[in-house]
Amino acid sequence: MALWDFIETHDLSRALAGANTRPVLIWRQGLLGHLLTEQTHYVTHWRRILSTVESIGDAIAHRLLRAPDDQRSRAARMNWQMRDAVSSGTLLATARGQDATIDALTFPTIWRDSDIGEIEYSPILAAARMTSRLPATVAGRVLRLINALPGRETSIPAVSDAVIAAANLDRSAPPYAQAYEYAKVFRVTLGLDENSPFLPEQWLDHMGVLVQDERLGEKTIDAVAAWGPQNGPAIIINRDGWFSSSPNGRNTSLAHEICHLLIDRQDALPAAEVMGGRVDVAVEQRARAFAAEVMLPRAVAGASLRQAADESGAVRAVRSLSNRFGVSHEIVARQAYNSQVALKPTVFERLRQMVSDPSRFNP
Repeated sequence: MALWDFIETHDLSRALAGANTRPVLIWRQGLLGHLLTEQTHYVTHWRRILSTVESIGDAIAHRLLRAPDDQRSRAARMNWQMRDAVSSGTLLATARGQDATIDALTFPTIWRDSDIGEIEYSPILAAARMTSRLPATVAGRVLRLINALPGRETSIPAVSDAVIAAANLDRSAPPYAQAYEYAKVFRVTLGLDENSPFLPEQWLDHMGVLVQDERLGEKTIDAVAAWGPQNGPAIIINRDGWFSSSPNGRNTSLAHEICHLLIDRQDALPAAEVMGGRVDVAVEQRARAFAAEVMLPRAVAGASLRQAADESGAVRAVRSLSNRFGVSHEIVARQAYNSQVALKPTVFERLRQMVSDPSRFNP
């Protein structure tokens, strides 16, 4: 049903009632636009696709001027001409897939964000879409927090440009492969060797990024990041989150958001991110792998666990790495596993018991 709804919403050929034509799907991912046909999947800047679609709409509206002056023609022209005259409340409710009158009960009526109609500049609009699966009360709290964030100067764009240029990655590479390379380049840029811990909050403070702790009363959300012109850059840590509620989980959540700040603000996530919300799967996979690798390099975890002789040795090694690098036991276990070093069977089995999904932890 989700796939059917997506096709019904994004296939332009569905607008040609009564005509038999091949599907042409168009959808948006941050600053990127996707065009999918039976022959190709084309990705470009969203503005290019939007400009083309608007020119088609203008041509149709011009033809309607010569059509019989009936009620449907007038309504179609009027709707097209007034397509941008939409209130902030309606925009946010539409992004959440909700009724505007319902969301108005929990959402503010006055927004600091003057670009709320432009998702590439509006963290509030972006976050509204990402919280569409959450109750309106929780989403409203998230949006109010973003709305209250002050704008700040930061030097992150310069670091972002340096990391992306040095990595020189093909974006068609698997998300985890991209993440490992970005994390490696980022640590080199900071002058950190493999055995040096990374302190995410300290680095964010140095970069001028606000870190704010809040209680959202919702376990599925670990963090919210915003970097629009008027709101942020800032990271809101949810102290009620599954992972962010612990000190080590908080570190990893911050590192996760650092990936989005460095890598995704130029295309997939130009304004905001809700960790645990409705975000592209590949983008989240990359951020999770980046966070793990930048906090604890796989080579370090693998080398340490390879020396463990038995279960008790594995437990000692995991605790030592966890305390030293500020990560959870599960991150240590997964990084040792991802290092692909040969582990003793008893050590491997003990690590397997430390992860939340042992079915994906196989020899």
